[in-house]
This record gives sequence, structure tokens and C-alpha cells, in this order.
Amino acid sequence: MSASKYVPEFKALKERIKDRTKIPMKAQVAIQRKLLILMYTLGKSDSEYEKDHHQKRIARTEAQATQDSALEQLPLEV
Repeated sequence: MSASKYVPEFKALKERIKDRTKIPMKAQVAIQRKLLILMYTLGKSDSEYEKDHHQKRIARTEAQATQDSALEQLPLEV
């Protein structure tokens, strides 16, 4: 499967599962399942694939948490 060769995330997943289970087919099936879920989600939400979606989401969540903690530190005036 070419995704396990050329996409770093899938390559890492394949190696991790293959090292854990010693069965290469389990790694391939896990990658296939991950791709099917990704295709279903993109089709259902009618959105395009973003390679760095997960990293952007984490950064956005961290920025919001930082902003919330900054607001909590402000003194309240009565």
C-alpha cells in the first residue's frame, strides 16, 4: 500500500503496529481503516483534506486555553 510508504504518519503507524504484533497485515488493515474513516469524514462534512489539520487543531486549542487563562488572571471590578 503506497500510503504506508510515502505518508510519514502512516509509515510510523505501520512500524508501530508491526513491531507490537509482528503481523504486517494487521498494520495494513489499520491503515486502510484509518483511510476509510478519513474519506467518510471528509465526504460527510463536504470538506477538503488538510495535511496539518491535527496540528492546527492542537495549536488552536492551546491558543484558546492560553487566552482563557489570561482572562482568568484579570482582576474583576465590582
